[in-house]
Amino acid sequence: MSQVVADNKMKKISPVVLVLLDGWGIAPPSIGNMFSRAHWPHIYNYLQQYPIAALASPLASNGTRKVAYWQIGSGQEVEMIPGLGGVVDRPGLTELLVQAGLRQAYIGESETFPLVVEYLANHCLHNLVDYLLVSTPVNNDYNKNVLSASHLVIERAAHCWWHYQLDFMVVSLASWALVSRYGDESSVVKAIVAMDRLLPKLINPLLQAGVTIILTSAYGILENYLNPLDNKINHGLSGNPTPLVIIGRPWRGQSLGETEVITTDLTTLAVIGSLRSIAPTILTILGIEKPDYMTDPLLPATAINR
Repeated sequence: MSQVVADNKMKKISPVVLVLLDGWGIAPPSIGNMFSRAHWPHIYNYLQQYPIAALASPLASNGTRKVAYWQIGSGQEVEMIPGLGGVVDRPGLTELLVQAGLRQAYIGESETFPLVVEYLANHCLHNLVDYLLVSTPVNNDYNKNVLSASHLVIERAAHCWWHYQLDFMVVSLASWALVSRYGDESSVVKAIVAMDRLLPKLINPLLQAGVTIILTSAYGILENYLNPLDNKINHGLSGNPTPLVIIGRPWRGQSLGETEVITTDLTTLAVIGSLRSIAPTILTILGIEKPDYMTDPLLPATAINR
């Protein structure tokens, strides 16, 4: 399980890239779970090799996309969100990285870009922070182009990482959420397969460069897409737990507690954290002590104690 870092002399383990696959939630295999009907060997391979956990979703208690993105970036409770129950005066992930002098970039397409900028990054404006928008194709047919602008997002992210020598980057991939809204069942399955083929083009080069990739999701949709009782599509967010996998050389073969993947049924994973666990995990990997108002990082104990 994760542990608290006690002293201030922390060592940076590696740069970090946070990849958000919105729409990826955890539910039992069923005809309504699109992941049960798709083949995703590359993602499954990452899940088998690296530490993985299930994260509790704030949507289970009537949260929203805004709440989910805020929790990822702030590491704080829902009631602290401005306009949604409180006023925040404590720095989140982006501000803390700026204070540490680290260079960052946030990349996404039109659908999720406002959530990334306004909630995950708390609209932090600084010369160490770059926001890069990739426009979603106008009038895109999601039954044909199931990945929307994901190819362009990944190309832009790869170029940005190598060109700017970043310490931290967020890559928001909205295609699964978009195709679930505008496509049909077969298109959703195709989108899962296509994303599985595309992701290694971003993840594998970063792995070779010594980067830690945190692959996760802000909320689930596709795992609860079809109601088998009435054969109707669920377009809403599920509120189910979401997966988190920590991909990188230091993490290969390690685990988070007793959590491991035996099959593609991720309901076997114990829920050992929440979206609020992501920010302190990133801070710890980057060698920055988490503030007291954040929860413990989700990392193998051997990595934290090194």
